[in-house]
Amino acid sequence: MTPTNEYFPYNSKNVPLTAEDVGRILCIPGYKVRNVAIFQKAMIHSTYVRRSEYTTLTGEPAVLGKCPAGMMDLQDESYEQLEFRGDSILGAVVANYLCERYPSEAPGFLTNTRKLIVRNKTLGVLARDKLGLDKFFVVSKHVEEMVPAHGRQNIEKLGDVLEAFIAALWIDSGMNFQMVNDFVINMIETHLDIPLMLREDDNYKDRMQKYCQQKMGFTPIYKMMSDGAEGFTMAVCKPDGEILGTGNSTTKKQAEQNACRHALEKLM
Repeated sequence: MTPTNEYFPYNSKNVPLTAEDVGRILCIPGYKVRNVAIFQKAMIHSTYVRRSEYTTLTGEPAVLGKCPAGMMDLQDESYEQLEFRGDSILGAVVANYLCERYPSEAPGFLTNTRKLIVRNKTLGVLARDKLGLDKFFVVSKHVEEMVPAHGRQNIEKLGDVLEAFIAALWIDSGMNFQMVNDFVINMIETHLDIPLMLREDDNYKDRMQKYCQQKMGFTPIYKMMSDGAEGFTMAVCKPDGEILGTGNSTTKKQAEQNACRHALEKLM
């Protein structure tokens, strides 16, 4: 049967990133953007990419509607491959930075501090509140109309966007590690208070694992309780399956964190 439903993802609020915008965000004296398209690609969410088939929000076959004049058309690729590359580059930069800043600290301290810096929550807040990348995040009309925490201002997704942006700089600069290093370190030292982050560490999953191993003699396991349109419900459990705590979120990782926070509140 030929689908008669129309799929209309076009979003009038999408704004293309310009070379001037990139320059302002980078704040690197003398840097000239060679290929703004790679930075623009770093902004493209998967909901704004052309596909071979389309469906309605309820899963019914649909045909792609025509893009209205003046609106950004769908794109060929999302930021996801750039994000993958940027994640590795960021990890290397931060590891090197921490070794130089804390030369006498043990690997455990360095590992925990790196986790706090490169986690999506930290990166997403930097992307939204300090760099303003949310203004250039290219998303479908449906995502735009979601509540802000799940849509354009989704911290987890904006963390991915920042990683993709870092990869774009890596490519645009001719794989110049020093250039990327300078951008990332300037961002860290300008906007992050590492001692404060260490004092207010809210990585409940790590804390749960240490508590269970040291106090109860086991390593906790995780089970998915539900996975639906409203997000994930995860449970942290004993090895025998006994549930210690549950948590909800739009991402599986954050739902696990919330489950651990719930469990720790009961155990401690």
